[in-house]
Amino acid sequence: MHTGGTVYILAAQRSLIPHIQWVLESVLAEKPTYRWQQQKAMTGFSTCSLVWRDESGTGSLLASALREVPNLWFEISEEGTAETLPGWFMHTPDLGVFYTVTDHAGNFMVSEDRIRSAYEKSHGRPDQLLSQLSAALGEPWNDELEPLRADLDRGQPQPLTRSS
Repeated sequence: MHTGGTVYILAAQRSLIPHIQWVLESVLAEKPTYRWQQQKAMTGFSTCSLVWRDESGTGSLLASALREVPNLWFEISEEGTAETLPGWFMHTPDLGVFYTVTDHAGNFMVSEDRIRSAYEKSHGRPDQLLSQLSAALGEPWNDELEPLRADLDRGQPQPLTRSS
């Protein structure tokens, strides 16, 4: 099954851009076109977005490969197929990778298992339950990534070009 999505590199050290491109190209079947811009929220960092089309599960492969790059903040979307649900990955160096299934409008879907886990970990304390549900919704990741999103042109990710 083929699907697609978008990679949003929200902040990357400029010196690591060649390595990041190598990582992306080692996972994707088609070579991306890059248009790096200065990340205004972090001096010495750049930002970039690109769309991808590949096998279902490529979003997970991209997230696994990119998380190994130091000092990298990113998000990855993967569209659903007839057999898979859409998904969203968020990564920060301090928090690691967060993944959630989304609905077709992009809303995060919290599973019954995550809700039960949040309830069990809270030991009946309302403040702890709120904290656990916040984590289940990816709010710590979202809070850290939000200031970096302003400089990324989400409306115009760069399409892939055919590899030769």
